[in-house]
Amino acid sequence: MRRIILKILIIVLPMGLIVGCINFFVDPANIFSGESYSNGIAAILSGGHNVDNISNFDERLLQVKMVQRLITTPDICVLGSSRIWEIGSDFYPGKIVMNCGVPGATLDDVVSIVGLLDSLHHLPKEIIINLDPFLVSENLNSDWHSLKDYHNYLLLKLNLPSDYSTPPHKYDKLLNLFSLNYFKGSCEFLIQGKSKHFEDVGTARPTRYGKYFDGTIAYPEKFLHPDTSLTSILAKDMAAESGFVRPDPNKIALLNKLLDYLAKNFVNVKLLLIPYHPEYYHYVQNHRANLFDQYDQDFRKLAGEHKLSVTGNFDPTLLHINKNAFYDAYHLDKAHLKELILESK
Repeated sequence: MRRIILKILIIVLPMGLIVGCINFFVDPANIFSGESYSNGIAAILSGGHNVDNISNFDERLLQVKMVQRLITTPDICVLGSSRIWEIGSDFYPGKIVMNCGVPGATLDDVVSIVGLLDSLHHLPKEIIINLDPFLVSENLNSDWHSLKDYHNYLLLKLNLPSDYSTPPHKYDKLLNLFSLNYFKGSCEFLIQGKSKHFEDVGTARPTRYGKYFDGTIAYPEKFLHPDTSLTSILAKDMAAESGFVRPDPNKIALLNKLLDYLAKNFVNVKLLLIPYHPEYYHYVQNHRANLFDQYDQDFRKLAGEHKLSVTGNFDPTLLHINKNAFYDAYHLDKAHLKELILESK
């Protein structure tokens, strides 16, 4: 029996070592190199340059690194999901703009980033918040673990317990180190000749997938010019699988407290409703009891209580925007985003 165990160990241990080494050094999702990766990107952006060829990194950790490097407080900060990623400096000539959008943002992300800005004494004069159903929907969360300290900071300011919202469990790095699925991804990354090396492109436009100095996104050309027929089909499919349901009363209450706090700190808040692809919007309306209408009413009621204006609408038809104006189910193109922003000025 001992000999069998010894033989198994002789085979398994070297294989485990190989898997661990490849996962650690290739690390396609930056699980083990996230801190240095985000630091490197933040160093380029904070220097006023754009960065290209970024991939699979902790966008929330990048916000921390960016705000920590701020010397001058921005005039305007834009908060929300990837749907606001193209709103930047060129929308507001003469002003310092910082786009703090993160993918799949929920209210906990917004609370955390306000806490981040406030705790480091960089709360701006103006904040734009993209109001989305995903922001306050029941049963939806995001991986805001990297922002936990700043989330707790603001909850304390709001006189709420630190466990009012609990971040999802952070992935165990050790499990990923020896994960065969992660090993498969690492091998595919190597075989396909991919690189995690991001590039400082100065003031030039990133062409692969990058960020501009103000935090806005630089999409690749293929994303900017989609097949509109295919996009319509996919938008309907995504609506059928959409994760948002009815609003969560606790999240609405937290949003109320956040708006009160910003008002007390003399921050001018502007609320934005960005339309969805027509096929996405109408599918949700028709199959989920006019769910968009419920969110629209709740958000406008909230704005009225705080004497805030709301720009835009979830319904693209009311804004005279057709399917050709969307990159996909969620993302309105930059030209139409700019029209919405101009309307709010």
